[in-house]
Amino acid sequence: MLPRTSIDRKYQLRSHYEGVDPIFGGGEKVTDYMPTHMERTKVFWRVFLILGLSATDGATKGLPSKAVRIIRARMEKEQKEML
Repeated sequence: MLPRTSIDRKYQLRSHYEGVDPIFGGGEKVTDYMPTHMERTKVFWRVFLILGLSATDGATKGLPSKAVRIIRARMEKEQKEML
């Protein structure tokens, strides 16, 4: 009995009824969208290529300039202390 129940629940999760009248029943059976493995893979690569590469590019351009400013500030501070 347990395997039959779990199989039924598996299929019930993907579809449900909307607009059911509490007295007369009825309603519209709606199937939930379940993306395939290939669709999920395509979305991952799009997000990675757009966000991942642009974030990496921005970090490589932004971090060295910040490091240069920090080094210059330290050098100026040391020069002022020497005077």
